[in-house]
Amino acid sequence: MEYKWIFIALVLGTIIGVPLGKVAMTAVPQRTALSHAFGALCVALVGTAEFLPAHARCAALPDGVLSVK
Repeated sequence: MEYKWIFIALVLGTIIGVPLGKVAMTAVPQRTALSHAFGALCVALVGTAEFLPAHARCAALPDGVLSVK
């Protein structure tokens, strides 16, 4: 595993997270909803990446279509 991807993810998360952390208290419900939406997107992408290769009808997909190696 290459550590550069972890570093890139940390930098991107910081760039996105710092402005999201500086919201007014009245906007906290909207910020929470946005965070949950990003989490749901991640779960959907990981679930899709795990589901598709495990099924024979998707065997025609070349390796690396759903993941970075």
